[in-house]
Amino acid sequence: MRYISTRGAAPVLTFEEAMLTGLARDGGLYVPETIPQMSHRDISALQGLSYEDVAFRVMQPFIGDTFSDAEFSDIISRAYAGFGHKARAPLVQLDSNHFLLELFHGPTLAFKDFVSSRGANKWMSPKDEKAAFKIDPKFEVTLFASEEQFPDIA
Repeated sequence: MRYISTRGAAPVLTFEEAMLTGLARDGGLYVPETIPQMSHRDISALQGLSYEDVAFRVMQPFIGDTFSDAEFSDIISRAYAGFGHKARAPLVQLDSNHFLLELFHGPTLAFKDFVSSRGANKWMSPKDEKAAFKIDPKFEVTLFASEEQFPDIA
């Protein structure tokens, strides 16, 4: 998977390079050069899977060969381990055709836990966890949430 800048004047990067770079040199955001497609069958197959399994299947096409399937599965498991609800973000029915997505089951009880849970050391392979901390400033999370998510490096 290759990533290009939204402004078109920065080098084309791999997933790993884009994650470590943050903003593109030209001030743009790195986005996938092509968007992987999921078939109706692929989407239907997500029914009944755990949040982590769905996250793996949806995100895996975007990472290229940066991580093996086992490494990526482990990264996802670690990212959501501190959440207090098995569904991670349960969809609660309030009324007929009226639903609420609960985004407060993370370690700091804030929706921002979903952003920070996938950032910094959680994303990086064990071989280079410290280098990944360069990514964290790109995430708009509170200092408190960051410290809760990354106590070993914050």
